[in-house]
Amino acid sequence: MTKAELVTQDCEDHLYCGLPYLVPVLTMIWKTHWLPGPAPKLLVPAKMQVISREKINEGERITMRIEGPAHIGVMISPVSGVQLEKWSLKTHKLLAGPLWNGRDTYFIYYAYGLDPVPLVFSMDFKIPPNHSGPVMDFAVNSHYLFGPGKTSEDLNNLINQFPSWTAVTFWTASYESWIL
Repeated sequence: MTKAELVTQDCEDHLYCGLPYLVPVLTMIWKTHWLPGPAPKLLVPAKMQVISREKINEGERITMRIEGPAHIGVMISPVSGVQLEKWSLKTHKLLAGPLWNGRDTYFIYYAYGLDPVPLVFSMDFKIPPNHSGPVMDFAVNSHYLFGPGKTSEDLNNLINQFPSWTAVTFWTASYESWIL
């Protein structure tokens, strides 16, 4: 545990600190550490595909397809000046999360049962007429909460270092991000 590093700079540079949070707890955790280790062996790596990008009245509609394990998080942060107006998910109102570098953030938690079902959705962005460049930061995290992909020999060795009186919750997770 002596190798744990504070992730302050990562929180400024990367959406949700570049960490695979299971739920949007960023405002509840005042200090986060990262422990270096070997890359996890992911049985079902998360895949992100931009299905389409089309111009709409005042902006752009981006349709995405996300595949991966049974528990996935999607994080979105429109760049300054761009607004996420709506998405095709079955929610009545967009609920913005904590600001990141002065920008709105949105968090989607997606889970399915035994049979894999990709998450396919579109987002409508309002973009100023003079805007050029990327529209958003986009990240996907994957969580292997059970089954063969939950742990590895390296992770088990780390967990076994904790005292017997601790209750350690653990699983394998990943984080990937893109600027679109």
